[in-house]
Amino acid sequence: MSLVNLVQKKESFEFVHHCHATAAIKLSLKFKTPVIVLIRHPRDAVASNYLKHFALRNTSQPDEIDTALLLHEILSYMDFYGYVDDKKDAMNIVEFNWLVKNPLEFVNLAIELAGISGIDFCDDEILIFEREFRKKESAKNPLGSSLPQASRERMSEQVKLIMDKLPEMTRCERLYHQIIG
Repeated sequence: MSLVNLVQKKESFEFVHHCHATAAIKLSLKFKTPVIVLIRHPRDAVASNYLKHFALRNTSQPDEIDTALLLHEILSYMDFYGYVDDKKDAMNIVEFNWLVKNPLEFVNLAIELAGISGIDFCDDEILIFEREFRKKESAKNPLGSSLPQASRERMSEQVKLIMDKLPEMTRCERLYHQIIG
């Protein structure tokens, strides 16, 4: 269960969420639907997507970093956030680390943008949400889980060492800082 699902249980409306493509953003902007885009530092986002690639295919990470796949992930980040940068005045940009530290504030922002009022959460609902989320994530392949895991962090650091040597990362980081201001 996600925070979005928790809100949807209380009120009948739909969110499009967790899209990694600009098409949903383009449609939302065309129909004047509020848009919230999460942005994560490219080093973290690219390393996470690189590792998740193997989790989704149920394969182990190769012994050597696949630089072609890594470059693909960097360019995908730049394509997506390049579009976001062009349209950022028409949407709400939320930094990923802020969301992680302030999940309820994020939900309240989404509720406000959707024009919904009167939704309150009690502590029990939040605790249930957190317990279900952790249960779901802990059942996943460590490379694809959202929970902190030492083995994934070690692999992520190895990926970042290679990533930092790629000239495209400089442009990627510049784009990130341009968007977040």
